[in-house]
Amino acid sequence: MNRTTSIIASVFSIFIVLLAGLAIADSITTSVRFVIPSNTAFAIAVPSNDSFISSGSTDALLFNSSLTSANGLNATTTDGVQNSTQSIFRYRNDANQNLNITLAFGSNPACSGGTIEVKVANASTGYKDSCTDLAIANQTDCVNITTTTVVIINDLPFSGADTMDIWLWSDYNTCTAGLDTTQTITHTTTVV
Repeated sequence: MNRTTSIIASVFSIFIVLLAGLAIADSITTSVRFVIPSNTAFAIAVPSNDSFISSGSTDALLFNSSLTSANGLNATTTDGVQNSTQSIFRYRNDANQNLNITLAFGSNPACSGGTIEVKVANASTGYKDSCTDLAIANQTDCVNITTTTVVIINDLPFSGADTMDIWLWSDYNTCTAGLDTTQTITHTTTVV
């Protein structure tokens, strides 16, 4: 082997070593996360205040009767009465996904000597003497509100323009005169 061949062989060997180093280089990976946070915000309007609120408390509701037994009492507020064209609650979905809206009492309303039932429906014609469903599936359903959470709106779209009206009624069944009690209803959302 002459000197030229030896130099060429050495350069070629160095070139192979450099290529080999590149071919078996270490690698590093990067994890890429894609996130859309879950938002379950909603707002409520009541007749006494037509603007929507998204936190805090709504105006108080009242079921008032001079009779100790009365069925289908309309819910009222200080400035508005529920009727065939005016619901007591109007819900709006402010989230980034469709929502179910649920209601539940903290404690069941009660009266001395009898019972109080509070019923809810998503149509002004939804009142019935007996409501037993656990969720409102259509406009012919009504649900009793108790301490058990019930779905009152199923799959409310999140377009921002869609709202859903809800009507409430109360039945007084052989209550004693002088009734004056207050309970709290909690409105919550769940993801569809």
